[in-house]
Amino acid sequence: MTLEWYETLADIIGAYEPLADVDRSRLRGADFRPRPSEWTMPDGTEVWRWDSISQPGVEEGQSPVSQRAYDPLPEDLEHVRRTISETLLLPGEASDYHFALLGAYDALWRIRRQHPSISDLIEKLCLLDVRLVEARPEAVRMPGAARNAFVSIPAFQRLFSLYLDEGYLAEALEIAERAVPFGQSPDLTNLRERLAVLLAEVAP
Repeated sequence: MTLEWYETLADIIGAYEPLADVDRSRLRGADFRPRPSEWTMPDGTEVWRWDSISQPGVEEGQSPVSQRAYDPLPEDLEHVRRTISETLLLPGEASDYHFALLGAYDALWRIRRQHPSISDLIEKLCLLDVRLVEARPEAVRMPGAARNAFVSIPAFQRLFSLYLDEGYLAEALEIAERAVPFGQSPDLTNLRERLAVLLAEVAP
């Protein structure tokens, strides 16, 4: 089986607003390419190898994105912003970008009460993850499960909560409806009713 990988997140979802000013040409791993191993899995699946970002000359089973995605992120806004911006410019598989984004917005979610201004960045990261899973649902599909069985995708719930907290019912309803194909949506009945009442109140 040929490995499906991408040079950057933009190769999956198209152009998006940069989260930080990063020079991709200066990032170690940006020019890395996978190569097939000499052995395969018992089921015939090819094993692909990447060079290690941190140990030159050493091979890794993980892409440059994956090698960074699981590093603990400090609860510091600017560090997270720069780190995730760099990571999304490296080569990886679709699922690698998902877990990198998940790690970033979860790190920020834990400190949102102390830093209300980071809600905008959390929203941007979650929306990137939503665009990613919509473009490549296989990135979050449960291994060996039915096509409509997906792992948890916290971006939907994070966005839903942010929009409800700010009173953006229409946006909350939209993201809840986008979550439906992934089995992640809350009960929409009450939200639709609340939105209908609100629209009736502001109608001329």
